[in-house]
Amino acid sequence: MERNEEDEILMDIEDGSEDSIQEIPQGSQSSCHKDKAKKVQPSTKKRRLSSRVWSHFSMLPRNSDGKLECKCNKCGAKYAADSKSGTEEWERVKKICGFLEVFHNATVDFSGSRYPTSNLYFPHVFVIQLKLHEESSSQDLYMKKIADQMFVKFNKYWCEFNVLFAIAVIFDPRYKFQFVEFSYGKLYGYGSRELMKVRETLFGIFGEYMKDSNTSPASSSHSQGSKEVNALTFQDDISKESSNVLKEFDESEDFEFAVSAQKSQLEMYLDEPRSKRTSSINVLEFWRSQQFRYPELAKLARDVLAVPVSTVASESAFSLGGRILDQYRSSMSPQVVEALICSRDWLFGENCKFFRVIIFLI
Repeated sequence: MERNEEDEILMDIEDGSEDSIQEIPQGSQSSCHKDKAKKVQPSTKKRRLSSRVWSHFSMLPRNSDGKLECKCNKCGAKYAADSKSGTEEWERVKKICGFLEVFHNATVDFSGSRYPTSNLYFPHVFVIQLKLHEESSSQDLYMKKIADQMFVKFNKYWCEFNVLFAIAVIFDPRYKFQFVEFSYGKLYGYGSRELMKVRETLFGIFGEYMKDSNTSPASSSHSQGSKEVNALTFQDDISKESSNVLKEFDESEDFEFAVSAQKSQLEMYLDEPRSKRTSSINVLEFWRSQQFRYPELAKLARDVLAVPVSTVASESAFSLGGRILDQYRSSMSPQVVEALICSRDWLFGENCKFFRVIIFLI
């Protein structure tokens, strides 16, 4: 009686694997252990157990051709469940699925329909680069070959990394500067030159925003006048009573409080504890709520996070249709985009006028 093919697949495992239970040859046992071995393993047949790799796959009903199929529980891909395929091959499929998952997640998040903010860019690219590093040094020659080929293409496009995207993730309260420090430490070592470049650029840009920040004269004069009125009233109250206690309070001011009062908005934001990484936060809404607490820093965060990182089809860069491409979504300069759009409108207008003349003459 033939054994069922499906049972053969589920029970198939290579000899010598940790999940298999093999027959104990009687000739290899000493005489003092023969009776004990017979009690433990009375059967003379080789028993088979299903490999743990099958926990990552689900068996499907037979297809129209009568062949068995299985589905990956992680990615949903279907495979022909041939009984001749050994456990090693299915382990490789499982490993490739986990390897490609990071690329799939980045592709989905960067799709044009979602319009993600720039703070999502750095974590995805870091995970991809770290995964390629790990698989490039893998003992599995098959995975190592794939990773090496993909690493060549990765370096072709991402060897010149834009520091602005590393700055963008700092404005995410779930990551801040600690994540950039952690990521660069994994890739380049802690205290690397690349990390110092990010920090210097961040503080340099913030310094420019602080220089350009000017309050309106009306609001400043109004606030100054209100401060003078409050100060006069406060001094009048003090003059009526003894001010020795308040003077003692001024002299006993904590040094740390004085130092914290001199910190910039950026330093205060970086010193605050991070939010939980798995929490759901709308970064744009977060900085909108912080605009009165960190006015200049919120402006910088708004400009950095406004840079779109979603993918756009290459043919859209040369499209003359109604869709307008801004300077962030096209390799063309704003002047060229404007010239193309205006030229298209002018040509369309001239054609309409020409057809109207022909129709009138007819």
